[in-house]
This record gives sequence, C-alpha cells and structure tokens, in this order.
Amino acid sequence: MSVAIAEREREGRPRDIGRVVSEDLRVYCIPVESFPNHYTNVYLVRAGDTLAMIDLGSGWGESSSQLVKGIEEIRSRFGERVSLEEIDLLLITHGHVDHFGSLSFFRSRSNAGVGIHRLDSRQIINFEETILVVARDLRLFLQTTGIPEETLRSLMGMYTSSKNMLSSMPVDFYLAEEDPPLADAFRIWHVPGHCPGAVCIQVGDLLFTGDHLLSGITPHQSPEVIARYTGLGHYLHSLARVRAIPGLKKAFGGHQQVMEDPYGRAEAIEAFHRERLDRVLEICR
Repeated sequence: MSVAIAEREREGRPRDIGRVVSEDLRVYCIPVESFPNHYTNVYLVRAGDTLAMIDLGSGWGESSSQLVKGIEEIRSRFGERVSLEEIDLLLITHGHVDHFGSLSFFRSRSNAGVGIHRLDSRQIINFEETILVVARDLRLFLQTTGIPEETLRSLMGMYTSSKNMLSSMPVDFYLAEEDPPLADAFRIWHVPGHCPGAVCIQVGDLLFTGDHLLSGITPHQSPEVIARYTGLGHYLHSLARVRAIPGLKKAFGGHQQVMEDPYGRAEAIEAFHRERLDRVLEICR
C-alpha cells in the first residue's frame, strides 16, 4: 500500500464507535484494523428482536480482539445487551478476506447463522481451491499484459501473501435478492462488479454497502477474464441499481465514513469511472 493510500485510509477511518437510533433500529460501527493502516467497518444492527453483524474483519493481528473490545464498549457505553454469543445473524457483504477472515474466531464463540451470496460462497466454503484457481487465472492474465517476470512475481506474492492464514469454513445460508427480507428487516441487493457475489443490505432507509459504495475511494475492478461477474460493466450497472432503490437516507460502507447522500455518492463514483474510461479509450486511439 502506498503512503498516499495509507494516509487516505487513516483519514477515512471512523474515529469512534457510532450509534444511529431510529425507533426500533439501532446501528453501531466498530472499526477494526484488518491489515496495517487498513480498517474495516464491522456493523452491529439491532432490528426488532434480531441482532445482526455485518462483515467481520480479517483475523489478522489484533483485528479479532479489537472486535471484542468494540462489543464490550457498546455494552458499557450504550447499555446494549450484546455479545458474540447473542448475535443471531452474520451477513457478509462479499468474499474478500478483510470482510470475512475472522470467521474461524467468530464461529468458535457464536452460534449465529452465517450468510453470503452464493457467487462468493466458495471463497469461504472451499477457500484453498478457490485461491489456487484465481491465482492461476490472475497469473495468466498478467502474462498476457507483457509485464516483466519480476513484476509478475511481486504482484502474485502480494495476492497470495495473506491467504495462507485461512482455511475453509461452512456457511449456513445464501443471501439472495429474490428472497424475502431476513428477519423481516434485512433486504438483500445483489451488486456484482467488485466481487461476483457482492451485496448491499438494506434495513429501512439505511444501506450497508460493503465495498460497493465508499465515502472517499472507489473499489478496484478486476477484469472479468479473472472472475465472472466482475469488472467495470457489472459495477456501473450495479451503481445504477443502487440509485434506483427508493427512500435511502444514509449508506454505511465497509471502510471510511458514513455517506449522508447515497445517491449523490453513486453518481460521483460513476462519473469518475466514466471519465477514466474515456481517458483510457483516448490513449488506445
């Protein structure tokens, strides 16, 4: 990670555990350091009688202990009856390590049902094989670009370096847009692009966006030759789908800050990508 990116990560890190209260809905954010200077927002959502956790952190370093400390702080500061043992649902927005890597730790302390979209589920239930397949396809793609072998080895090392600390884990159900809202509260929107099975999770007028919408950056887009349902075309289509969801007031990203204008943020990200695409096409011409 470059110094500039690390600085943006620090600037975008939530400075405190927050709380949003809307009648029968309470939302808390716990930022955990998934990798050096890279923070993941873990959300606890109390919707009626259901306590759900959205995303989890990587399991690297102190991220799991930071998660536990965050829960303890929510209990002591806000009087919320909450612990890992009392969580009913764990909803994973997409199959990247900084959002599910603590699953083994979580499973050892909670009986919560774990859900992820079917298209990203192999990242968890068959982790080792998936990493091998994706690494093979990534290497083939990089070779076609003509980059030097030394650079290729460096990039492949970057991709595989954090993967050997994880192993396959089971999931309990799949997140599907066509299903009724989970616990009558958590509605799923499938938003492929950054990941094949990326989802946004709507609770009332709030949207939990994983990496699909972020307040200060836009997620990277991999070519679809590496993984189906990824890439800029899918991502732009998914941005349009979010803009079509009526009545949203706030969006909570998997990193950085709360977005007070989800529609405006989606439009700004699309404009950024279309400008970049125009520049790339001009270079090609």
